[in-house]
Amino acid sequence: MPEFLSPEWVRALDDAVRDNPGVTAATTGAQLTIEQVVTNASDDTDVVWHVEVNDGTVRFRTGPATDPTVRFTTDQATAWAVTSGTTTTQAAFMAGDLRVGGDTRALVDHHDLLAGLGDVFDAVDTTPPG
Repeated sequence: MPEFLSPEWVRALDDAVRDNPGVTAATTGAQLTIEQVVTNASDDTDVVWHVEVNDGTVRFRTGPATDPTVRFTTDQATAWAVTSGTTTTQAAFMAGDLRVGGDTRALVDHHDLLAGLGDVFDAVDTTPPG
C-alpha cells in the first residue's frame, strides 16, 4: 500500500487511471493539466505532483507541470481530508484551506471529468500520512 503523496502513490494513481476505461472516454477531447502543491508535508518539504489530461490520455506524474492549467495549493492535512473523502474540494476552498490559481473556469468546464477522477483515487489503497 503506497504512502500518501509518495512517488509510489503517484505511480499507483497513474496505473489506476490507465485501467479505467470510463475515465479515458470521459476525457476524450479534453486538454487540462492540474498541479497539486502540498505544503508542510511530513518531512517539511513541499510535495508537487500533477495530472495531465490530453484528449483521452490521462497521466499522473510527480513534480511540477510544465504549464499547469490550474494549481491547487494546500497543506497535508487538507490534502488528505479531500483525498480520503472526509471533506470536499469545495469545502476546503470555502474554509480557506485550499488555494486555487490559474484558469479556474477550466474547473467548471471540466466538472464531470474531475468527478470521474475521484474513481481513480478510490481505486488506490493508500496509507494515511504519518
